[in-house]
Amino acid sequence: MADKKISELTGLAGSAVDTAADLIPIVDTSVTATKCITVAELAIAIGSQGSQGAQGASGAQGATGAQGATGAQGSTGAQGSTGAQGADGAGLVGVANVFTTSQIFQPDSDLQCIVARRFGTSQAALIMDVQTQANAHLAGIDKDGKIDAPAVTLGTVSSATGALKLAHASSANLTTLQAGNAAAAVTYTWPTNVGAAGAALVDTAGNGTLAWTVPTANATAASAPVDAVAATAAISSSGVDVTAANWVIIAGKTYTFVSPVGTTEGNVLVGGTSDASLTNLINAINHTGTPNTDYFCAAVHSTVSAGTLGVNTFTLTAKTKGVVGNAYSMSKSAATLTVDALFTNGIDGTAGVVGQVIVAGGTQPYMCLATATTATSGAWKQVTVASL
Repeated sequence: MADKKISELTGLAGSAVDTAADLIPIVDTSVTATKCITVAELAIAIGSQGSQGAQGASGAQGATGAQGATGAQGSTGAQGSTGAQGADGAGLVGVANVFTTSQIFQPDSDLQCIVARRFGTSQAALIMDVQTQANAHLAGIDKDGKIDAPAVTLGTVSSATGALKLAHASSANLTTLQAGNAAAAVTYTWPTNVGAAGAALVDTAGNGTLAWTVPTANATAASAPVDAVAATAAISSSGVDVTAANWVIIAGKTYTFVSPVGTTEGNVLVGGTSDASLTNLINAINHTGTPNTDYFCAAVHSTVSAGTLGVNTFTLTAKTKGVVGNAYSMSKSAATLTVDALFTNGIDGTAGVVGQVIVAGGTQPYMCLATATTATSGAWKQVTVASL
């Protein structure tokens, strides 16, 4: 190639520069020789020298000068650090700079601002990308201002309350969503679809998962509400006392008749008469009487209670009202005892909320005076309507 002056060379637009491959001649004064350097390496050299100055961090001078855009003057002073980064978009904006110390980027007056602008026309990638040391993506901002992050925390725990402020183009007022003083961390999960007309967001399970629910009418035409009823079963004796080693299983708990009482869980002392043995069994179920003498049990039966002894018989009642008790069962080995195989007659009560009204048959109103579940009784009261 014939010798040419630099001014005679063909110009190269900034967008056409290959920062990793294109070379720039440079004189190494230490050996009086001409060498070359890539645009990317030159930007790193300029940025590493200029990053030491506080003024260079502000970038005011480099942003406006043509020299700062090319990075030539950036090597001479603290201001050059921003020239390498091309704050005005015309310089080496596409070249990464490595800082060995913390950097502060600050406008030189309240009339200036820091601008992050994506170079080129496609605007396809993030204009700001926060990465780990291993170049893994953490968060970013795209050309439309959307924040790309797995989670955004507003505020600081135990210090500053976070709030999300929403503005409307036609209103001068803001709508603010703010965290409450939560006793524990909580996550609210939004429904996956749009609710029906009139639906409200309800946390039916009490776990933060929200669902759309259409509220029921306060007054409903239905049958009269009912109280919950506990399931029951009976144990009876022929009048002849049980013998040792005979057993009864009541809703999963085994009671074994023995003499003496011993120290095995569930032992019941043979009383000498059928009534005495049944009384000891009742005391074992309810954990009354004289523990470790009449029976050996650590605690009261967890799901049923025993009634008082009648004539060779007593009744067992499920502790939880409703049909749940109908699943309890009993069995026995003693020929002198009779037991019901299953508890029966458990009935679920009518669930309701305070103030709810049910109009039975369309004429007779009932009002719920306390929160009612399928296992509660006494919450519903009939309302007498006087003639108007």
